[in-house]
Amino acid sequence: MRVNYAQWQWEESSRVPRSLQFNDIYHSRAGGLEQSKEVYIRGNGFPERWEAGKLCTILETGFGFGLNFLCTWQAWKLNGEIGNLHYFAVEAFPWQKQDLAEVLSAFPELNSFSNVLLEQWDIPLPGFHRLVFEGGRIVLTLAHCDVLKAVKECAASIDAFYFDGFAPEKNPDMWSVYLFKRCATIATMGATLATYSVAGVVRKALTEAGFVVKRVEGFGGKRQRLIGHYEGFETTQKKYARQLQNNYFSMDGFKNSNTVAVIGAGIAGCSIAERLAARGIRVELFERYAEPAQLTSGNISGVVYPLMTQDGNRSDSMTRSAYLWWQRQRKRWQAHGMIGEFNGVLQLAKSEKHALLQQKVVQSHGYPEAYVRYLDQETASKYAGYPVGSSGWWFPQGGWINPASLCRSMLAIAEKHIHAHWNTDVLAVYQNDQGWCIETSAGTYEAEHVIFANAWESKALLPDLNMHFKRIYGQTHSLMPNALAHLKVVICQDGYIIPSNQGYGCIGATFERDEIGRMNENEALESNITRVLKMLPTINIEELKSQGGRLGCRTVTEDRLPMVGLIQAHSSTQHAALWGLLALGSRGLVWAPWCAELLVSALCKEALPGELSLWKALSPLRFHRSDKKTVLAALGAL
Repeated sequence: MRVNYAQWQWEESSRVPRSLQFNDIYHSRAGGLEQSKEVYIRGNGFPERWEAGKLCTILETGFGFGLNFLCTWQAWKLNGEIGNLHYFAVEAFPWQKQDLAEVLSAFPELNSFSNVLLEQWDIPLPGFHRLVFEGGRIVLTLAHCDVLKAVKECAASIDAFYFDGFAPEKNPDMWSVYLFKRCATIATMGATLATYSVAGVVRKALTEAGFVVKRVEGFGGKRQRLIGHYEGFETTQKKYARQLQNNYFSMDGFKNSNTVAVIGAGIAGCSIAERLAARGIRVELFERYAEPAQLTSGNISGVVYPLMTQDGNRSDSMTRSAYLWWQRQRKRWQAHGMIGEFNGVLQLAKSEKHALLQQKVVQSHGYPEAYVRYLDQETASKYAGYPVGSSGWWFPQGGWINPASLCRSMLAIAEKHIHAHWNTDVLAVYQNDQGWCIETSAGTYEAEHVIFANAWESKALLPDLNMHFKRIYGQTHSLMPNALAHLKVVICQDGYIIPSNQGYGCIGATFERDEIGRMNENEALESNITRVLKMLPTINIEELKSQGGRLGCRTVTEDRLPMVGLIQAHSSTQHAALWGLLALGSRGLVWAPWCAELLVSALCKEALPGELSLWKALSPLRFHRSDKKTVLAALGAL
């Protein structure tokens, strides 16, 4: 999918922004703020409808430059910050940051909100992207794609709709009966709607989709506008669509007062614990070692950069969303002690054919230079500080971190809601009447939900399930503090090399399949050195003296996607289940924090930060779908 940014200009006569793609204005000439407040906020009965302790989810079909979102946020603030808001918005033509800042400057009344939005407005790329404000009480999920696709992929229960596309004659896809029928599949019964348009085709399409609409006094010179609500209609197709979606991600009865047990305190477990704690949920964290990140997450350093593919497959899409989530959270983690540098990552081509593919991907996808650039060999060498062996991709926001410091920072952020059980082996997990018993070396504990984040070790605790795991061992080697003194950035190819200027220099990693057997220390070091010499062919091999090696184990699935979601429903209660964040392979650093947000959003029955099709693709139940009765029974229990 190619990036298509908003093309716009000011209307000279009114100073209203006009879309050049659609030749239409973004808001009424009578005033953007007033239109947002009157048509969309009051038109949906806000702020009176917001209730303490309740979640309200809003869907907007045309985010534009965010005016309705910012006004809704402002109204929530002025109304005493009652309840929580999830705002799902679609925008096929996202704004570049400098343009967004310019147009929002015309609304000084919103400065305190727009400035915070701009801080998180990093690189608007295709796909679903989540931004979090007000300590998690305001959540914005942006879908940068076609509106019909976005609504089909939206996993949420919508309480209110802002139908705010350009005029029906300018952009008819935003007002089609197909779109409104898809909206109906995710509408709660009684969900409200508001729009400025009263066109006959719009009224007819909404009515056909099961919405009841009426015309009320218009705004800004328009005689009328529409408000309404979802009343529903009975068709087999409708029931199936709603059942299919809800069974995959929702669970009735979960409350923030419930306890969730998390098994494993590596990058997966700490990410989950932090996301649960952000919602005020109590977490019992079980770890067999005395501190977090002692297995694969305990490597001295790891690389943070996105994945690029020609066809934009699921791994690419997920990694793009996860990488941008990572960048938005990075400052918060660094403020709590995460160690790392983000001076860029250079991913070198593996061959001439691969170099041509790299060029093609950058050109065909139209990614902005702030996300990725293609560098020829000479330019790449200047970025690296040493002559490199080939051309490559340059990721300017990439870098390296010390994984253990990230885990510690997450636990520090969430410490008020986490009770950690260190030096505690989990021996068994089994059902009781209300939830689950976790039998450990230190005693037995109870929890409504259990989340497995212990990679390969989860197999022993789930003996009745085929987890479809494989192990791939990887050995890394720490470099001397003065090694490769001129190396400026992280370099990747078949392996990676991390600069040692802060004492976290590292080379790696071997790729040793479980069924073949592991290398000894000398073989592993020689293998890693060979990888480095292909990347940096002119260096002195003496500079690669190692301070010692470390063995890690990547847990992967047959399709190389992680397992995120429901593992097993409780047999007698709808309020408990086993969940998993497992098999992160070699991309756990980037994937884990976003996958944790995905899983916890599902557990809490919130709008998901990713596509519904991706959620299904990541389900641990995906390998058991041949037994449809078993799968549907497990899903139906939720």
